[in-house]
Amino acid sequence: WHALHDEFDVRDFDPTIQGLDAPPEPADFVACIDVLEHVEPDFLESVLADLARLTLHVSYMTIATQPSLKHLADGTNCHRILETPTWWIRHLERHFCITKILSQDTSRGLQLIVDRFFHFALKSL
Repeated sequence: WHALHDEFDVRDFDPTIQGLDAPPEPADFVACIDVLEHVEPDFLESVLADLARLTLHVSYMTIATQPSLKHLADGTNCHRILETPTWWIRHLERHFCITKILSQDTSRGLQLIVDRFFHFALKSL
């Protein structure tokens, strides 16, 4: 991981960790790993829109499709959105062009590469 920081301009973002909570700037490549399933359903579309704003070209995403082993204080599952890979793809296609699906096995979750540039190009045709 440290080699990536030396080779590339890596900027971490986590709204729950002081020092990593500053609003991120757009980047050519964005990694969104095991994040989206934690978003409250009412906020998903705005989170996807902001993720698209941040992604200048390509994003690698992984999304869990199984319940988390952890629970919130109120007893609910930490994975706020438990949906199939097909459901996720439908929502992501509103903001991105799906370039490659690496895995859509429900037990392993969804892993894919999306492209923001081609999404804009296709919408303008």
